[in-house]
Amino acid sequence: MSDITYEYDCIFEKLVEELQPYDFVVNCRGNLVNLRHIEKIKGFIIYMDNGKELQIAQRRSNDFREEVNKFCREIHRRKMNTILLVLCNALSCFIISTILFQFMNGKYKRVVEIDMYIL
Repeated sequence: MSDITYEYDCIFEKLVEELQPYDFVVNCRGNLVNLRHIEKIKGFIIYMDNGKELQIAQRRSNDFREEVNKFCREIHRRKMNTILLVLCNALSCFIISTILFQFMNGKYKRVVEIDMYIL
């Protein structure tokens, strides 16, 4: 990831509001951090996946850490939902294949009832 500077002509709070759905959070005055690119946080230093180290303002530290924790919980929830979906699909395939196997081996017999009407 290269060093890119974006200039945006607006009120900073408006930019924060617009980027919040994309996992950006204020770490200190006038700076936004994308939560998806944080490797770790130690003390008041954020270690990014591109090797950069950013400061967390002490007065924003609690709010910032709460946002990071909320983000991590949401990512964990999404992963668990995906795992459950995969397991349900696998279980459904197993059940269907077991029934088909038993049907083909004669455990289940097709019963056909024919109603005959004599006129």
